[in-house]
This record gives sequence, C-alpha cells and structure tokens, in this order.
Amino acid sequence: MSGARPIALALVLAAACGEGARSSFDPEAEAGAPPASFGDAASTCVPDPANFDVPGNGCDDDGDGVVDNTPTCDADLPVFSDAAGFARALGVCKGLRSATFTRGHAATTPPADGQHGILPAFGKVIRPREGARLGVLSTGWARPYDDVQATSCDPATLTHCFKQGVQMQNGAPTPGGAPPGYPKAVGSCAVSDQVFDAISVKLAIEVPKNARGFSLDFDFYSGEWPDYVCTRFNDAFVMWLSSSAFNGGVPENVAFDAAQRPLSVNSAFFDRCTVGTQTGCKGQPPIFQTSTCGGDLSELEETGFYAPGLYCNGQLSTGGGATGWLTTQAAVTPGEVMSLELLIWDTGDPKFDSTVLVDRFVWLPDDTQTSTTRLR
Repeated sequence: MSGARPIALALVLAAACGEGARSSFDPEAEAGAPPASFGDAASTCVPDPANFDVPGNGCDDDGDGVVDNTPTCDADLPVFSDAAGFARALGVCKGLRSATFTRGHAATTPPADGQHGILPAFGKVIRPREGARLGVLSTGWARPYDDVQATSCDPATLTHCFKQGVQMQNGAPTPGGAPPGYPKAVGSCAVSDQVFDAISVKLAIEVPKNARGFSLDFDFYSGEWPDYVCTRFNDAFVMWLSSSAFNGGVPENVAFDAAQRPLSVNSAFFDRCTVGTQTGCKGQPPIFQTSTCGGDLSELEETGFYAPGLYCNGQLSTGGGATGWLTTQAAVTPGEVMSLELLIWDTGDPKFDSTVLVDRFVWLPDDTQTSTTRLR
C-alpha cells in the first residue's frame, strides 16, 4: 500500500503487641537487653543475592554490602549496542538470561541496525528516567530525526521527519511480525493486517526471590498524527509479557489505556499534539475528529515528530505527536524466568514512522495489578 498514501510506563514492619508477646517476657533477662519475644529488627532482614534491593526499607536485601542501593549499569553504553546492552540501558542490571533483536514477534532474522539505539536524550526535553541512557526502538531510525546523521527535519519537504518515513527493511510485509490478535482494530477505526518494518527486543529475565511485579516506563511517538488518526495505517507498540502470575500464564500485551486499547495515535494517552485541530482527514474514508490534546508540545521539539504544517483542513499543527512518559506494571512470580517482548511496527505500509522510548525497569516487592498510568 505504499503508493496509496501521499507523503504529505516500603517495607513496613508492624509489631503486634498482644497477649502472646507479653507472656514470653523474661523478667530475668539481662538489664538493658530487649525482651527476647520482640526480637531484633535485623532478624526480619535476610540478605540474599537472589533478592533485589528494595528502596527505602533499611535492609541490604541483595547482600552486596550496601543498604538500599539501586544499581545503574548504562553509563558507558554505545549508541549501537546488542540486545543485552539495550536491556542494561533500561535498567536490567541483574538476572538477564537472554536478549535478542528480531524483525517481529515470530521472526528470527535481525532488524536493521538503525532501528534500535541507546541515547542520552531525545530532543530538547526528554531525558532518561534512570541512569544515563534510555533505549529507543523505531520503525524508522531510532534517533531524534529519521536519519542517522540528521540534526533537523524540514517541515516544508518533510526530509528527515518521521511524517515522511523511511523504508528500513525490504518493503514487504513481515509475516508474524505482530503477536496473535494484532494489529488490533480500535472501536470504529479499522486496521490493516499487514505489518512492516517491525522491530522486537525479546528479554528473558530471572525474577528475584522477593519480587512480585515489575514496572517499565515508555513514551510512544508517531508521525501519523494528525492526518492518519483512526485509519487502517495506525502503527502500534505492545509490551508482550509471559509470566505464570499474569493472565493464567497466557502471554498478552500489558501496555494499554483505560479502554484497553493498545498504544497508537488512537490511544487516550496520545496527547503531546496540537489541541483543537482536525484529525483523520486522510482516512479511506476519512473519519473526522477534533483533537483534545493537552500535553506539553515542547517534548516534540528538536525531534522529527514536531514538523509544524497544514495537514488537515488548512489548520496549523504538529506533524506528529507522542504520549509522554507512561509506566506499565504487571505481576510476576518470584524465582521464575519471565519473558518480556517490546515490539513496535508500521501498519499497512512502511511510511509514516513511529518510535518508542523505554527506560527505568524496576522490580516491585508487593502484589501487583496490571495497569498503565501516566507519570506525573
């Protein structure tokens, strides 16, 4: 379909002082020593290298000799790195069993090298959520502009803008590029079943003994906004989790909005864009809507997703947009090896590229409900 489109995210210790505790009090105990039944606070802290260090609980959970330290491991990573380096950029510093880049969910061949990157920043505003680097996956170039050496994008010609897009693979659809059930239609917005320029990073991670969940921050961008909102070309990002603690052990996406919609320009989270402008004017047929964006447009500046122009009904707007930083959390089972796949693709053709930033992978010590929320 490439000819069909014009280029135009405390451990609390409670002492229950009931009758049982009082009855074990030893009046002969050495003066100044605590009653034996009350124990020692340190006895509840059992360091183990198989644990992660829970921030703020005053315990050296992982037994590395330092209390409450949160490690980072991305300071010296190059822009071009393998998938294990990409995992480190997210904050996965321990427990990584395997990491692989592919051209999609069922693919085994690698994507174009330029589709993944490790950056110290993205544009004028966006900085890493932890450490010194963040990870980038893209259906185009995983850089601020849609070319490896570009330092700007030209709104007049859309050169190096994600709104024009580049073909990163062979221009043909990728069979099995998306996971089962995807691409997924959203409401009345029909979607093509063809996937192009997909990139996936598959991570197998050993869950610490004291973890019952994880969270990961992400920020989705697309050059399809505003003219291709609610069309068959809407690109998507999914976070595909396999864990015995989630969904009965059946792998599924954990990154979605309140209406259970996957991340795309149709998501309610997509609000780094121009408010009050018409969208959807290039649909076949067009589905006209008026944007309700209210996010910070400065997050698009100095990236190829800014590109102001007259896209729908002669109204000036950005030529792209984003969700801003979101965080997804989900349950996992202590000690298991979980599988997490981060996957983004072009839908319908290899034009009008989309990008996702990912960072700050964190283990959670408490029972965790699956959710995606906006970071404040």
